[in-house]
Amino acid sequence: MTAHQGDLENCSLTGELTWVDRAASGVFAGTASMALGAGLDPATASAVALFVTPVATEALNAILSHHTKTQFAKAGAVLSIAADRRQVDPDQLADLADNPSKEFLVATALRAGANSTMPAKVVALGKVLAEGLSNDDAKVDTATMLALAFGDLEVAHIRVLDYLAGEAGPHGPKRAVSVVDFLEANPGYGSSISAIVATLERHGIIRTDGEPLKNLAWRVTHMDHAQLPYRYGVTVFGHELLARLREAVDGPAAVQPLAAEDEQ
Repeated sequence: MTAHQGDLENCSLTGELTWVDRAASGVFAGTASMALGAGLDPATASAVALFVTPVATEALNAILSHHTKTQFAKAGAVLSIAADRRQVDPDQLADLADNPSKEFLVATALRAGANSTMPAKVVALGKVLAEGLSNDDAKVDTATMLALAFGDLEVAHIRVLDYLAGEAGPHGPKRAVSVVDFLEANPGYGSSISAIVATLERHGIIRTDGEPLKNLAWRVTHMDHAQLPYRYGVTVFGHELLARLREAVDGPAAVQPLAAEDEQ
């Protein structure tokens, strides 16, 4: 008996089976469980198997196979770009990862590249990896921070970051802005904006600026908006991360470096 099954039986005896219990135990309404199959306990897996036709199995195998090959190709691209920058063969990069910190950097960069949906991020990660395979501990650490951040950022995060940088960055008015301004132009992000901002803040990419704004209620229609009452500015680290993506897309000439003293 699995732990989840034990929890389910205990809840069933008391008659207090919550949706969380059912979610953990695979007891779903209707045929929702048809979408599952891997990682379930044997009894549930057997029940699900009854609904999986040969055609569905073939399609599933094709999708997973394609996904795995795509991940492998993207990780390989990160490795190849890094090797090219270091002017070594890809299989020689392992020799440069000569301590646990560098090994962690390599693993983090490859994992972030494999899972990326942004080709520009794959290119940026290759360059970050090349720079981090250095004898300078600070470069190793900075590259690791960049790789970790890239691993958590996808298109939605970059859209918000680019908006904030465009308003508060070196080429725009130097002021922090509220994400409510972004939401007014992009209302589809209403339910996810708090998660996007939390990720950007956690990696030190943006930071709050000043006191909470007042009288936002009349501008918002979703509780998440009202719970983000601050103006946000982009940090030097955030500008660097964004610049690396811009460089991957438009080349070095498109990016002007931001000095530390420019951070507001």
